[in-house]
Amino acid sequence: MKTTNMIHSIGAIALVGVLMSPTLSFATEPVYDAQVESAVNNGLNNANSKLDQVNSSVNSVQLSASDILNFMKNSADGSPYTSMDQISAKYVQALINYDAAARLNEYQYNQELLFMKAPGSESAVKAGALVGSSNVSASALKFSNLSFIAAVSPFSKSKNFTGTLTGGSAAIQATPIDKVKLYDDNFASFVTEGNTSGLTVVNPAQFIQSTNLVKSNLDTQSQQMISLLTRPPSVADPVLLQQIAASGGPEGGGKELIVDSLSEYAIISLSMNALGDIVARRTPGTDSNNNQLTQSVMEVMDQYSGERFTNKDWYTKLSTASDTALLREIAHIQAYNAWVQFQQFKVQEQQMALLSTMNVVLAKMNIGMSRLDAQIQSAQAQASKAASDYQNAASKCKAGQILDATGSCIDYSPPETPSQ
Repeated sequence: MKTTNMIHSIGAIALVGVLMSPTLSFATEPVYDAQVESAVNNGLNNANSKLDQVNSSVNSVQLSASDILNFMKNSADGSPYTSMDQISAKYVQALINYDAAARLNEYQYNQELLFMKAPGSESAVKAGALVGSSNVSASALKFSNLSFIAAVSPFSKSKNFTGTLTGGSAAIQATPIDKVKLYDDNFASFVTEGNTSGLTVVNPAQFIQSTNLVKSNLDTQSQQMISLLTRPPSVADPVLLQQIAASGGPEGGGKELIVDSLSEYAIISLSMNALGDIVARRTPGTDSNNNQLTQSVMEVMDQYSGERFTNKDWYTKLSTASDTALLREIAHIQAYNAWVQFQQFKVQEQQMALLSTMNVVLAKMNIGMSRLDAQIQSAQAQASKAASDYQNAASKCKAGQILDATGSCIDYSPPETPSQ
C-alpha cells in the first residue's frame, strides 16, 4: 500500500511538472482513462497543498533503470500487478519521460549558456587579429633609422647606405634637410598666400590627434616631421667636409670631431625612436603575408575601446549575458589590458631613456658652464692683477713719463695740436 501511494505521489508531481512546463514533450505520451483522470486530479490537489512534502518523498526515492523494470513487472511478493498497479506503472513511465525531457532541456540550456558569445567577442577577435598582424616596432625602427641615416649622412662620402640600419636590404639614399627646398615645398604658400597646409610638418599635434595618417593624408609628411623635429639642417664644419671628401679622409682632429658629432646624434636618436613609434602606431602596416592593411593600430585601439565603454548596446548585452559569457568578456578585457600595459611599459622605457639623455645633456651643459665660469673668473683675476701691476709700475715714473711695453719709464711728449 505504501508503495502504491508513493507511486501515486511520483505520478502526481510529474504531472504537475507537465502542466507547469508546457514546452516540454514526453518521449511517449501516456493514455489516461476516467479512473486515471480522477487519480490525477486527486494527485494535483494533494500536490498543491503539500508540495514540499511530496518533493521530499520523491527525492528520497532513488530507483535505477533495472529497479524500475522489475517494479513494473512484479509486485513485492512476485505476483502480477493488478489493473491499478499497471496504471501506477504508467505514472512511473510518465515520470521517467518527464525527467528525461527535463534533463535534456536543461543540458541544452546549459550548453547555450556555456557557449554563449561574450558581448565583445566579435570586436575582440577582430582587434586582436589586426594588432597581432601589425608589427609596430619594426615600422617605428624603420622610421627612426631613416631619420638617423639622413641626419648623419654629411659625415659620409657615399650617399648610398647599406648595413644594419637599412634593414639589410638594398642600398638606400638619404640626404640632409635642404632649407631652400623645404621652404619651396612647404612654407612658400603660407608666406605668400596664408595657406597652412604645408605647416603640417611643424605641427606634431596634428599627427598625434589622428588615428590613421593614411586616411588623414598625413603619411607622406610624417618622415619629414620626424626629421625636422629631431635634427636641424646640416651644420657640419666646411673644413671637415673637405677632409671627408678628400682621398685621404679626415685627419686626427677631424676624426675626433666626427666622433663627437655622432655621439651627439646618439642622444637625438632616442627622440627619433619615440616619434617613430607615434607615427608607426598611426600608419597601417602589412600582415605576415605582406598584404597591405587598411587600419592602423591606434585606430583599432580607439574603435575597440569605444565599442565597450561608450557603446550603450554593450551594457544591454551585459545584462542578459550568462556567467560564462561574462567571464569570457572579462578574459578579453584582461588580455587587452595586458597588451596595453606592455605598450605602456615600452613607453616608460622610452621616457626613461629620454630623461636619462636629458640628464646627460644638462650635466654636460653644467660642466661646460662651470668650466666657462672658471675661465671667466681666471681671466678677470688676471686682468685685475695686470691692471694693479701697471698702476704700481706707472706710479714709479716721473711726471711726463709713461711705461713702455717692457715696463720701463720713458719720456712722453703729447703731440702738438695743429693750428687752425
